[in-house]
Amino acid sequence: MKLGGVGGIHMNNIKASISTEIGAVINHEFFARLQKGEFTQHQIRLYAEQYYLVSKAFVEFLLLGSLSIKDDGHRSALIKNLFDEHGRGNNDGGHRVLLERFIQSLNGSIKNIVPLDKTSVYIHGMRDLCHNGSQLEVLGALGPGCEFVTQQMYQSIYEALKNVYNFNDDDLIFFKSHIVHDPKHEKDIEDTIRCLVKNNTNDAIISGAKQSLILEKIFWDGIYESI
Repeated sequence: MKLGGVGGIHMNNIKASISTEIGAVINHEFFARLQKGEFTQHQIRLYAEQYYLVSKAFVEFLLLGSLSIKDDGHRSALIKNLFDEHGRGNNDGGHRVLLERFIQSLNGSIKNIVPLDKTSVYIHGMRDLCHNGSQLEVLGALGPGCEFVTQQMYQSIYEALKNVYNFNDDDLIFFKSHIVHDPKHEKDIEDTIRCLVKNNTNDAIISGAKQSLILEKIFWDGIYESI
């Protein structure tokens, strides 16, 4: 598969079209208060345990999304993402393993985590979108609607947990790993979008991205309300 630009599509234009939804996520009050050091260990643990459920579900999103992609070459962006999610063949480097390490540093556990109502709304909504959406909706949801904002969120979370709450880098390896890998995942998906889009039709991409971002804000609302 040769990836490249197609007929005038510009990812910056797509991101401009979803800027309101992006801002609602990355400027969420949860992150502002985390950066100010206003949360207790118990409150951070609540977030981390709920996010573990999201991390588990993200694997499903990638698997379901891969089924919607028709061409093997186009599907590779999501398959490579899945490979990273599973530690690139090293289970000790799997993302759930790394996140569990952080949860354990908070004296928490991944056993019997009960999802908040809004965590369930996010997971079920994204699962449905990745299962039933068109391939461009799925790529919009997982690329500009997910990977683009996730790398910014993880940078903010990592800096707050390290510099304000004094966690060490070993505890925070889950976040550091994503800061390294997510820009590549985003680029892979964007390259695939450029290859698939015809006649400057960005509507499906924007629709998928907006749905993903609206659902993600619901998740963060649930965390913030519980805290």
